[in-house]
Amino acid sequence: MLIYNPANLPTYSLVNTQQPERKLTNWTLKWQQKHLIVKARKPHSLQASLEFTDKQRLQECLQKSSVKVVQIDPAVGSANLQMWATACDRAQKPIFVRAGKDQKLPYLQSIEWRLKRTCDFLAAALLLAILSPVILGLVIWRWLKSPQSPVLVRYWRVGHKGQVFGLFKFNALASVGYHGYWQNLPQLFNVLRGEMSLVGPRPWTLTEVNYLQPKQLANLPGITGILETKAPLAVSTVRDIHLAYIYQWSLAKDSKILLQTLLRIFSGDIN
Repeated sequence: MLIYNPANLPTYSLVNTQQPERKLTNWTLKWQQKHLIVKARKPHSLQASLEFTDKQRLQECLQKSSVKVVQIDPAVGSANLQMWATACDRAQKPIFVRAGKDQKLPYLQSIEWRLKRTCDFLAAALLLAILSPVILGLVIWRWLKSPQSPVLVRYWRVGHKGQVFGLFKFNALASVGYHGYWQNLPQLFNVLRGEMSLVGPRPWTLTEVNYLQPKQLANLPGITGILETKAPLAVSTVRDIHLAYIYQWSLAKDSKILLQTLLRIFSGDIN
């Protein structure tokens, strides 16, 4: 069973989550070659706007439309981003956050990058095959402990080129005994779907995306990354580390990060 949960805040947050978010339920819509562009309606704007208070109605409108892709302004706020993401998912329409001019990184077309993507897919498939008894055991254990609760939960995250996708996790209970990286095992399915990599910058929450630079969305997010190999860091340092990773990326560095993460998991440094 699968449910949609509000985005949980990550360990390293780039925004002040204590400030109340400004609510906005009106948008201006623009059609462009079967792309639906959703923009936040400016105060006192005379532009025609559309308001959906019923998620079901929004979903039905999307299903009946000829829209191929939805592009949404992050200024509408995380609550409305989540509403649109859920509706687009159920209507089977891909949705992307508009984060400014697309930043093209030369290595994304390199042979080394294509090899990384191939290795990601093969490694994720192999790990799922090897760990299938463990995953099945966790599913059964989780169901026996709380049969009324879903086994999997999905959190909306923003990845490559602003793509909004559902990040999978086990819906863990403290009494079940699995958490942390073991709870992230279902993210191997995100890797198979091409939404994530084994190693990369962490995926961004819907709350954070309005504060990001476009180049921070120029890479696939990873299950693990350079932050997982370091001690706890100040928030002000996190952005610089992510940007440094993006511009200094190499297959060798990714392999080193993955090995360090595995060693820390099995040594008990992280769980």
